[in-house]
Amino acid sequence: MAAQIVAEKIHCQECPEGSEPYVDPAKCCPVCVPKKNYCKVKNLGEKLLKKGNCTSKKAYPITGCSGMCESSAMATFGQNGYKPMCSCCKPVAFDNFLVSMACSDGTSPYEVKYPVITRCQCSTFTCPSADAAAFDVHTRDTKPKKRSILDELDELDELDQMTKRRRKRRAINLHELGTLADMVRQRRDKMKK
Repeated sequence: MAAQIVAEKIHCQECPEGSEPYVDPAKCCPVCVPKKNYCKVKNLGEKLLKKGNCTSKKAYPITGCSGMCESSAMATFGQNGYKPMCSCCKPVAFDNFLVSMACSDGTSPYEVKYPVITRCQCSTFTCPSADAAAFDVHTRDTKPKKRSILDELDELDELDQMTKRRRKRRAINLHELGTLADMVRQRRDKMKK
């Protein structure tokens, strides 16, 4: 008689901070996806502050902002450009410390302001919109362009050796395939006459 293990409850990992579960019907456990507009203070520890030959007399917290803020860009009809909508995770509140700096090169001690971030949030800002002309814009042709094997081979100078070999093989194969297709078309045309 064989033993059989029966699981009554599935144990799924909890999603880390800043993400939320998304139930995928094809999977047993939910998938963790980043929360929209999640932004928080990130504490990176404490350390002595340094500027040139000068060092703070005590350690201060090193802080930053971390998260996921929504940004997007939409193509604008008839204007050959796009309209961006941007937001980023950035500090909105600070505690300013007056830090005493001691210098090893004999320079007089001095004080400098040092901000410690206390609150972050996703904040919108103006992104420059641009005409598509400022970018490498490709307009789709209805007919595929035929390129010569020489054009293909000329581009290869910029690529690494392995990629060169693959591209050369591809270019030669495509060239041979194109030549073969042309020969087949010519024979078919002759047979029709």
